[in-house]
Amino acid sequence: MKKLVRIAALASVLALAAACQGYTLVKGGSPVEVGNAMKVSPERSWSKLTSGKYEIWTVDGPILQQILFASGVEDGEKLFPTDAQTPKTLPEFKKGMTELEITELYRDTLVQLGGTQFEIQEIAPKTIAGKQGFRFEFTFATKEGLQKNGIAEAVLAEDKLYFVAYTGAKLHYYPKNLPDAEQVMGSVEIL
Repeated sequence: MKKLVRIAALASVLALAAACQGYTLVKGGSPVEVGNAMKVSPERSWSKLTSGKYEIWTVDGPILQQILFASGVEDGEKLFPTDAQTPKTLPEFKKGMTELEITELYRDTLVQLGGTQFEIQEIAPKTIAGKQGFRFEFTFATKEGLQKNGIAEAVLAEDKLYFVAYTGAKLHYYPKNLPDAEQVMGSVEIL
């Protein structure tokens, strides 16, 4: 069977890290703690995989659409969880990074995991959890050519990075759950 593209490796890494527990249900309608560092209040239910400060939420499967949470990433840590199969050269977060550098950190990580054609559409300031952060929109493709759209929001607090990205297949899945993803992203609180 053909191996999944490396861009989907994040889901595999989380699945391996959470092999004993697998997906769990995030019930909509009440606040949920994410990675012991953030809280969100989803209106709808999602399925999630957890690996420490990293979580992936999905409705239809992580290749079709997902929300990635990286909660309280510290200096020298990677933006995605890693395991023995993850490239050792993934870039690391450095405290003091600018908005553009954090955007490039995300782009470079996706590219090393197999993403192609990454393009930033827009970067804009945004207040997140009462702090000055930013949001960017982007597009990319998997090695097999699946076109994806995405939005990401990031904020720095006490030299830690709080990062949330929603990605989905450009046709159908991205627009289908975009309102739900934006609702979740809009409810982020830092603990």
